Amino acid sequence: MSKFIETDELGASFFLGLFGADVGPGKQFRELSKNAYEALMEYMLKHPEDVDFRGMVEQYVDPYTREFGGHGAKKLGVCDNGIGMTKKTMAGLNRIFSSNKTQSLHGNYGIGARASTLKFNPEGVEFRSWVDGKGHTCTLCWYPDEMKYGFYDYDFGDGVVMNVVPIEPPYFTEEECELMKPPMIKDHGTFVVLHGDEPTADTTLMPLALRDELGFDARSKEHTAYWMTYIYNRQYFALPDNVQFRLFTELVGQKADGAVPKSRRNVFRGANTLRIVRGTKWILDRFALKSGVAQITGAKVMWWIYPDSDTELPPEAIDPETDKPYGINNETGKPFTVGLLRKRKARMWYPWFTGSDNHAIVAATFGGEQFDLFTKVEALRTLQKFGIFAGQSNVSIIVEPDADQLARSNMNRTALLIGEDNKALPWERWGSEFARRMGEVAPELLDYVENKLGHTDFESELGRLIAEMQDDFRVQTLGSKRSRVKASDEIDPDGITKTRGKRAAPDPDKAPVVRPDPDPGRTIRHRASPNGRTKYKPIQIGQSARLTLQQQPHPEVKLVTEDEHPTFRGRAAEYVQETTEKHPSGIVFINKDFDVLQNLIDETLNSNFGDDDEKRAAAQPRVEHWVQLVYSVQIVFAVMTYRHSYKLGHGAEWSEAAAMKLVEPEALTAVALARPGMRAEIKRRINADQRLRLLMMQDEEEAKAAS
Repeated sequence: MSKFIETDELGASFFLGLFGADVGPGKQFRELSKNAYEALMEYMLKHPEDVDFRGMVEQYVDPYTREFGGHGAKKLGVCDNGIGMTKKTMAGLNRIFSSNKTQSLHGNYGIGARASTLKFNPEGVEFRSWVDGKGHTCTLCWYPDEMKYGFYDYDFGDGVVMNVVPIEPPYFTEEECELMKPPMIKDHGTFVVLHGDEPTADTTLMPLALRDELGFDARSKEHTAYWMTYIYNRQYFALPDNVQFRLFTELVGQKADGAVPKSRRNVFRGANTLRIVRGTKWILDRFALKSGVAQITGAKVMWWIYPDSDTELPPEAIDPETDKPYGINNETGKPFTVGLLRKRKARMWYPWFTGSDNHAIVAATFGGEQFDLFTKVEALRTLQKFGIFAGQSNVSIIVEPDADQLARSNMNRTALLIGEDNKALPWERWGSEFARRMGEVAPELLDYVENKLGHTDFESELGRLIAEMQDDFRVQTLGSKRSRVKASDEIDPDGITKTRGKRAAPDPDKAPVVRPDPDPGRTIRHRASPNGRTKYKPIQIGQSARLTLQQQPHPEVKLVTEDEHPTFRGRAAEYVQETTEKHPSGIVFINKDFDVLQNLIDETLNSNFGDDDEKRAAAQPRVEHWVQLVYSVQIVFAVMTYRHSYKLGHGAEWSEAAAMKLVEPEALTAVALARPGMRAEIKRRINADQRLRLLMMQDEEEAKAAS
């Protein structure tokens, strides 16, 4: 029996148990794939002359164990066509604290694959490797009687016991040698087989300890290609361009007589659809509407924006994967939506990126791997640290520390650390700086967030707010159910209606006459009462009348100073009701210098930015924008209420002079004095403003630092 060549053999086995328990069963697959990539890189480094070399990592059921293992069990194996291991190198695999690689913190001390796999495969972890066409095999396993890990002894009889055995006759038959060597390996490469906890164990099934961690549905848990692809895509951010990672893990089922059919292609790769591991970056690029890279202090921030789930894809649009049009969804009879496409393409391979509304992820990447992956609610909270206050469900951010940050994974590769003192990733600092500088380093992302928040210019925002209240200002008006016929119309002998007095068509050569805006300094003359002249009296010729709702446009709003409009000095506003073609509902002049408006602006600045002159100066334009908007809307609503209730509607008991008092400058000033409602609305809009939130975030962080 071979044992570990260690001073403290019990310490080595004890360490393996602790290490395996810490990393969990999922990390063993990561370590095996990482070792495979390192073997590929080492081969390319040592053989630059092999320009046609293409690195490959494949994973499938080992046909040799299934055929000659005596139990027909499925054992999962990871194969690469990298540098391979010599007999001498393999003989040192039992030295768990000695590595055939260069010792380094970045390389997991060179023991990751063995330490992470042995805990979950006491029956054995088998290594087969070829160098210059010559292969050898060995197996590390657990010896329960001695409570230690060690080499498995291959007993060939006549006293021949070996630990590292050549893969050739007479040790193995030609058929056995053929099944032991994957077809992708020519002269060099390694195949690692996991034998599990007993000879009959099926190591292609998801370990029970992973079920709660992954949170898949029942079907995906039983299909190796699903959960394995998820593990790799979660672990890797991006795979090397010159390396392909393929999975052949779902074998065909048994025949009716219970016999296991042989593959329709070959005994290694099985007969099912090929599964390719691409890493997280591929799916982000695949569905992104926009993306970019921003440099902040000590790190690179990569961001992606996706279209909304309900966005329809034109049927003629080409699917880049199939080079065929998307067409129509047969289930709904409508075009495919982005959400449905994401669900079909990614639901099993990227569980956090499905057809649901929330597609956000946040993570760190280093050396092509992915750490600190935040999804769902955690991702939304982390995105707020980066200043993404709206549209978070369609945004993803990946941060890559710069080389000078000395980033490395912890020993069991469960977290990324930076600096000489191995600190956790500074998500707060990264998010704060990115948020403050978003307009500089990621202007397109800032535009997206502001559009989601509804930030537009003053006129557009005012129109949107009034449109929300438009139903309150519709006026019931009498009209006929059919097209109206005038009593003066004649009926000719043929029974065809001819209209008299038809207006002539406009002369295209004659310039239209546009009425000028009313003079703010004019003398206002009250017109006759509107009670009679605004009623519609359709002439009914055998027709019944009906009530219709008539929309009224909102008055034009103009913010002016008292010097520009001296007639309302000391007043909040003035309403000029004379209508023109350009301003059919008149004009409301807002006094920008009125003390209530200025006090609201000062209050908002003081409550959010205190005495910091720099922040106040940066915030003042946006604060003025929102305060003036809320202030103006309150006055405009008062004017529209007057027009609706007493100008166009039911003001029969009011005289013209009495009705006009509702929109006199003094009355509009009283409306502006009602500040509590305006304060609440201003606060809501300030908190929803992207740029102002970023300034307030910085203020909060400085306050924390000072305390």
